[in-house]
Amino acid sequence: MYDEAIHSYQRANQLYKEIPGQKENIASCCNGLADVYLAKRKYTKAYIYYSKVLTWRQAYLSDEHPAIARSYYSLGRYYHLKGNNNENALRFVTKALELKKKIYPPSHPSIQCNERLLKEIQAALAR
Repeated sequence: MYDEAIHSYQRANQLYKEIPGQKENIASCCNGLADVYLAKRKYTKAYIYYSKVLTWRQAYLSDEHPAIARSYYSLGRYYHLKGNNNENALRFVTKALELKKKIYPPSHPSIQCNERLLKEIQAALAR
C-alpha cells in the first residue's frame, strides 16, 4: 500500500514537472511523499521532503498562505511522531496555528485539528 502511494506521488510529480506553473502541485506531491515516509517511519526521508517543501513554499508564496501553515503543521507533526523533539514540534505547530487563525474562521476544521495536535504535544512535554 505505501509503496504504491510512493510510486503514485513520484509519477504525479514527474508529470507536474513537465507542465509550466505547477510549483504548488509539485510541492503538494512532495508533501504527500513525506506523509507516506512518516507513516512508514522513514523519518529521514520524511524530514527531507517536509523541509524542502517549506523552503520552496516560502520562496514563492506569501508569508500568510495556507500552504505555509500546512508545512509548519507537517513539520510539527513529524517532530511529535518521531518522538524525540517535542520542543520543535511545539514551535512548528504553534506557528501553524497562529497563521491559521489569521487565515481561517475560528470554527475551521484545520484550526481544530491543529489545536488537538498542540494539546497532544503539550501533554507529552508535561510528562
